[in-house]
Amino acid sequence: MKRIDQKLISCAEPLVRVSIKLITATIFACAIILFFSNPLWSAEPSFENTVKHFINVVASKDRMALAHLVSYPLQRRAPFSSIDNPGQFLEVYDEILDEKIVTAISTSRASSDWSEMGWRGIMFQNGLLWLDEEGRITAINYETEKGKRKRGELIEADRHNLHSSLRNFAEPVLEWETAKFRIRIDRLTHDKFRYSAWPVNKKTTEQPDLVLRNGSVTITLPY
Repeated sequence: MKRIDQKLISCAEPLVRVSIKLITATIFACAIILFFSNPLWSAEPSFENTVKHFINVVASKDRMALAHLVSYPLQRRAPFSSIDNPGQFLEVYDEILDEKIVTAISTSRASSDWSEMGWRGIMFQNGLLWLDEEGRITAINYETEKGKRKRGELIEADRHNLHSSLRNFAEPVLEWETAKFRIRIDRLTHDKFRYSAWPVNKKTTEQPDLVLRNGSVTITLPY
């Protein structure tokens, strides 16, 4: 009788192993179905929800609400100063945004008009506007007609603050001071730049101590 029981057990072992495999496979299949059907694991990229919220704020045309969706300071092309707070944003709103881009953003689709670009953030179209992962504006590369006129006026006024030998340039790029020097970079043509430097105690209307022309820009992106 014991030998018969042992034989029965021996015969049953393969069936048990098969049953366990079937149960495991079933559980795994159910897990896959739940993963793709459960809203907690939506296939929609997380950045799209961030973008949709931003689109709704722009579409509401609530300037104050939009002013609080900016990562300050917001840099602008030279010779404009940076925008450092919501108050300043509202003051220059018409120089950076107009009905054209507001309509473009308001009617945009998060899935097709916006792209997640890794460490650089979220890009609208071909880079007209950038958001960070929290949905705050980090850069606006769009220029309104009012902004273009204002910038042109500032560039012309800026020429008169330079030594006469430096007044021929397309646009200013950067100007800053170190402990010892005053430094300025101007774009001369599409791809040529000029570096000028003065001792910090000299004015830019004076002859610079150093001028380097025909420089170029090299951009190295982090991996």
